Amino acid sequence: MIKWFKKQTFGIKFSLVSAVVIGCLMFLCIGCFVVALILDPYMAPSFELAYTSPTSKSSISIKGTTSSSVTKATLYDKDNKKLDETEPNNSGKFVFNDVKLNKGSNSFTVKVVKSNGKTAKKSITIVRKEAKKTKEKKEEVKTEKKEKEDDADEQPKATTKTINEHTEKTIKAMLDDSDISAVEIDKANGFIDVVFRSDSIWDENDAVFDCCSNAKTYMPKLFKISGVQNVGVSIETPFSDAYGKDSWERAVTIDLTKSEAEKVEWSKINSLNRAGIIKVAEIVYIHPAVMKNVDSDDILEALQYQQLR
Repeated sequence: MIKWFKKQTFGIKFSLVSAVVIGCLMFLCIGCFVVALILDPYMAPSFELAYTSPTSKSSISIKGTTSSSVTKATLYDKDNKKLDETEPNNSGKFVFNDVKLNKGSNSFTVKVVKSNGKTAKKSITIVRKEAKKTKEKKEEVKTEKKEKEDDADEQPKATTKTINEHTEKTIKAMLDDSDISAVEIDKANGFIDVVFRSDSIWDENDAVFDCCSNAKTYMPKLFKISGVQNVGVSIETPFSDAYGKDSWERAVTIDLTKSEAEKVEWSKINSLNRAGIIKVAEIVYIHPAVMKNVDSDDILEALQYQQLR
């Protein structure tokens, strides 16, 4: 009986000690949280920066992640000239699209502002690398240059050719983007489809915005080709199946007709809404695995408008 009582007493003491320790830990956590809340208004915001690759392009996107209390992010060049301004989404993510790169080193500064007025700055340096030409392409350029010198009228510019004269090779040369993985030409129906491949997509929203940006950049050039009635631009990204096998699949596709393209002010199409071109598209396809995680207001608004047309 005495031994049983001692065991019970020891168990009670152990339970009390455990309760005290747990209580102290909980009190410490609550205290830290309260201190953080009190100090937050006096602390500068923190954030991280990244940029898309490759840097052989003449323009890229600079992206950032910060806290939800940040209300504004501003991009400056090395001379402190304001280039762009945006607001983070609900997840604290923000992006500056179509940031122009000069040859060589490019320095940018991003300044973020919290709702209480506290600010923070970070700088990023990006070196633009010149795309390497293959021996075959160099020889092709030399041949074309010689033909032009012999008779300038015999060799029309790429954009003045008809769709029947174009091939996948000439379209790639005309657009001059190393991310192009395939070009499909349906000469009978006047359709050109250009597929871009990217493994540097930040998230699902970014995949859609990249496709919109490519559509804005390259569709005007393709519609200048005589006989083109419809242009499609797609983004391919890596996908993994249930067995862990990776494959490249189309994540986003945007198709536009010539009649709609003629109404578009290309310099402004994505200025108010970065997914604005979706609104005038004939067909918009977003892979289900991508669509389920799209939460950008710009994209959702553009999709809703496009579906109601």
